[in-house]
Amino acid sequence: MEWLDRIRSNRTTGRLAVLIRSSAGPLELGMFSRTLLLAAGVGLFAGLVGAAFVASVDVGQRLLLEHLAGANLARAAGEAGAVGASPGLGIPWLLLVVPASGALLGGLLTRWAPEAFGGGGNQTIATYHGAQAKVRPRLLPIKLLASIATLASGGAGGREGPAMQLGSSAGAILAEWLPTTARERRLLFVAGIGAGISAVFRTPLGAALLAVEVLYRDDFDAEALVPSVLASVVSFAVSTSILGTRPLFGIMPSHPFMVGHLPFYAVLAVVTSAAGAAFVWALHGLRDLAKNSGLPRWATPGLGGLALGGIIVGVYALGLGRIGPVSVESAFLGGGYGLAQLAVADVAEPSMVVAGWLLVLAVLRIGSTALTVGSGGSAGDFAPALVVGALVGAAFGHASASLFPESAIRPASFALVGMATLYGGIAHVPLSAVVLVSELAASYDLLVPLMLGTVGAHILLRRVKLYESQRPNRKSGGVGGLAGATGGDGPRVSVPADGRPLKTVEPGAPLVAVMAVASNGQPIIPVVDARGAYAGLIDSTTLLALSADQQLQGITAVDLAGPAIWAEQGEPVREAVARLLDAGLGHAPIVEHGRIIGLLSLSDVVKAALGGESR
Repeated sequence: MEWLDRIRSNRTTGRLAVLIRSSAGPLELGMFSRTLLLAAGVGLFAGLVGAAFVASVDVGQRLLLEHLAGANLARAAGEAGAVGASPGLGIPWLLLVVPASGALLGGLLTRWAPEAFGGGGNQTIATYHGAQAKVRPRLLPIKLLASIATLASGGAGGREGPAMQLGSSAGAILAEWLPTTARERRLLFVAGIGAGISAVFRTPLGAALLAVEVLYRDDFDAEALVPSVLASVVSFAVSTSILGTRPLFGIMPSHPFMVGHLPFYAVLAVVTSAAGAAFVWALHGLRDLAKNSGLPRWATPGLGGLALGGIIVGVYALGLGRIGPVSVESAFLGGGYGLAQLAVADVAEPSMVVAGWLLVLAVLRIGSTALTVGSGGSAGDFAPALVVGALVGAAFGHASASLFPESAIRPASFALVGMATLYGGIAHVPLSAVVLVSELAASYDLLVPLMLGTVGAHILLRRVKLYESQRPNRKSGGVGGLAGATGGDGPRVSVPADGRPLKTVEPGAPLVAVMAVASNGQPIIPVVDARGAYAGLIDSTTLLALSADQQLQGITAVDLAGPAIWAEQGEPVREAVARLLDAGLGHAPIVEHGRIIGLLSLSDVVKAALGGESR
């Protein structure tokens, strides 16, 4: 019988809720503590997934690209395999098929989870703002395998984009497994974003800030900041305990700030903004070309990988083995952090020649990223944007130091600022970009230039969006999805002047007592324990099918109760409505300071919105 199955389901849910429910009221510290406990669980889960992801990609690249094809990939000082790469190409023609095969395999995998198609960053933001905001459990393994296949075979993308989707999926899946509210599910989803980035990028504070900032162009999900910080810290601890604590670019020298360099940094903001616009134009242009090609969506990443490998083999066929100080394959394959290492390490004296080949590498990196990410490959755009910014910044620094030798300009300082400026501008995350790069440099010496550059690029690139699913601010979100739960201006929840007090039952109340309350026409029945804590909610409509069947002997209120859904006195109505819709309820208790004071009706909200009379 369907109604009996629902009772049994509610009984299980109710017992699970007891395990993590605070004894305090839902609006007091207990609920916040529970959210933090769950956020720590998300961090643990995301840290393990992130460590497995990074290790798998590193092993795959060494086996497929270095040992098999003999590729000499430049790596950052903190990356696995940074020392001891085999020189030159062993079997050059393999690079024609290896990137294509990995990208094609990644595309084929996404047929079982279409939401895993693409880099991951934009898809994560779209899910956050979506009408349902649901994540299927299969997304996590499919995205993980598709990203490993794409990146291990040399795809010119980063791990951070997929990590955003993997981490948010971990948060959403954990929230679905446990009896959580709509607000908690939103917080865990965002916390998972920060945890995923922290696990693979090793910048816990910057990752947490990015998680709450990247969702909107001009706003934050401030409520999710503390859970995101905790999840990011736990994820960082788990990941580094497995992979080690090597800084990505090694131990970097200090970069003292000089006030006289501020005009140069202001010009750098304009230059990197132009490079950022070109980067986004190339990615979106290839994406539109692939979308309009008429080919199956799963096949386009393979063609992008084939073009990438074909260019490398073609360049080698012309007898060109290096571009500046790096091999041809380093210019096109992988995340490109080895190129950024050159930019931030001051490996050469300032000269226009060095500035020239740094710009060439930046252009080649934009093109290779477009072939991988723009064609739909499961690789992120986060790392390539940082690399292009570092290359452009270093090139600008070399050119400026050559033209103004008395200025004492260090190109490496401009590389770090360019890195933050480009990504901060196109992703509209100026604050988190500043913190991310400061953490990478292990220094806040360049804080003022970083602030100047990222804010300048954020203003200059207002019409450019790397992540098209970003919304301008929280007010632009619609009720029903995660965005609708974030609040904003509008009507507030309040108890109607003629509202009737809600009758409650204790957890051990027998079925007959619960039926007596329901028979009086009360649509929902809150379950409140002896200490006054709101322990669960019974939907009266589930009781209509009940009878005096012997199977129901011993059924109590706690067996019938589902999760404790409520509306907070004074909160925006849109937040409360989002929770009701997510729970499939038409009513919820109004709670103030842990005490139930009234009833919120979804029908009354609709009537008020349409200009009708409320009760």
